[in-house]
Amino acid sequence: MAPDKLEEGQFLGLLRAYALTFIRLGAPDETEKPKIIAQLSPHLPAKSANLNTELVRVLVYLDAPGIVARTMALITNPSKPEVPDWGELIARNGGYGGGIRRMLDNPSPSREIASAFMLRNVRTEPRRLPPFTGEPG
Repeated sequence: MAPDKLEEGQFLGLLRAYALTFIRLGAPDETEKPKIIAQLSPHLPAKSANLNTELVRVLVYLDAPGIVARTMALITNPSKPEVPDWGELIARNGGYGGGIRRMLDNPSPSREIASAFMLRNVRTEPRRLPPFTGEPG
């Protein structure tokens, strides 16, 4: 499958199929690994935060060249957080609504933290990461 011809949902499905295949059958052999990296690597960064997360997951597993720097670029230049529409929930009760409002006004960088956590599996590149402040670059 050519990822550039897939819709986002289909591309996510492809990435998750790769991940599941690697979990069940192990890493690809040394002839297949570069082909998969060549197929996926040009798509990072993607327009979608979900695609970026799954691309990082698979490319880190494959130990793709340059994955640390490319992931750090995503971490230090985060996309806008996806904030749920909980307006009705907040309005229901002033007791807990204020806490939820404060949480929504200052969302944690959970996607960036997950990407940094994935980098722990990189085996061939130096992993000296700059201090993570949670603040946008």
